[in-house]
Amino acid sequence: MTDATATTTANRIATIANLVCVAVDACAEPDLVDALKVSGFPEILFTNAGRIIHREKVVRSAEAWSRMMAFFYYKAARPPFLCEADGKGQEKVPLMS
Repeated sequence: MTDATATTTANRIATIANLVCVAVDACAEPDLVDALKVSGFPEILFTNAGRIIHREKVVRSAEAWSRMMAFFYYKAARPPFLCEADGKGQEKVPLMS
C-alpha cells in the first residue's frame, strides 16, 4: 500500500467513524419530535453541519439506505430514486435545552 492510498483509506475510515445514527422513541420524546417537526412515522432525518438536508418518509431497502447515505455523506452518485432537490435542505436543526 502506498502512502497516498494509506492516507486516503485513513481519511475514509475517519469520515465513517464520524457518522452517527440515532433512534428516537417519539412517544418518550414528544418535545424533540415537535422541535424537529416530525410529521409521520417512520421519518428519517439526514443532517449535516447543523442543517436538516433531507427528510425521508418512505420505507426503503438496506441497499437504498446505504446508497442514500453514500450520496449525502460520501459524495457518491445520486441514487435514481432521489430527485434533484434531495439533499439540499437548509432547515436548521433546532437546539434543545
